[in-house]
Amino acid sequence: MDQSQLRRLGGAAGILFTILFLIAFFISGDPPGFNASPEQLADYFADNRGELQVTTALLIAAGPLFLLFLAALARVLRIGEGRGPATLSAAAYAGGLIFAALILLAVGLLWATSYHGGLEAGAMQGLYDASNGSFLLAFGIGVTTLVGATAAVGLATGTLGRWLSVFGVVLAAYTLVVAIIASFSETGAFNPIDGDLTGIAVLAFLVWTVWTSIVLIAHAEGEPVGSIG
Repeated sequence: MDQSQLRRLGGAAGILFTILFLIAFFISGDPPGFNASPEQLADYFADNRGELQVTTALLIAAGPLFLLFLAALARVLRIGEGRGPATLSAAAYAGGLIFAALILLAVGLLWATSYHGGLEAGAMQGLYDASNGSFLLAFGIGVTTLVGATAAVGLATGTLGRWLSVFGVVLAAYTLVVAIIASFSETGAFNPIDGDLTGIAVLAFLVWTVWTSIVLIAHAEGEPVGSIG
């Protein structure tokens, strides 16, 4: 497969991943907060078992698509860095893998908990909190590293375009700050479960993914990497 085909495939996969992720994000019901009672948690898992099953299936389908997008992006970044150790492209690739692994862990914990309504309150709360913690780490570490390293290559070499790179710098900084503050927030806008500021981070990452995918597709044919965007 040549470079143009890889970019098109990766870009298309990134767009399809975003669609599936958005559907999964909105279909999983209204999750209770950290201060939810055992009864509220039990009701959530009982009432949303079907939705959590669909969410899990959607993210299983989205996983390979994201990895294809990530592979194509990492290749473009590697070429953009030129000769040398390619530290930033490797960091971006690693950040993407961390994101994917932790997101799948988060939804896997919710899926498993939904099958066992008879769990003790402490066990259910522990699994629920572990899922939310995995989601927080996926963005705080995975997205920050993926987007930040990609933006750094873009600003240094012109790869993927200046405005996408600037957006990436802002998004990486925003996600890191929100994730750090969310580590101490059980309620409010920084709440990692349903806080408005964490929700903005999720949606902004999906915008970044679509934007990056479009650039990969639009400039797939024989254009120097440094002039993309």
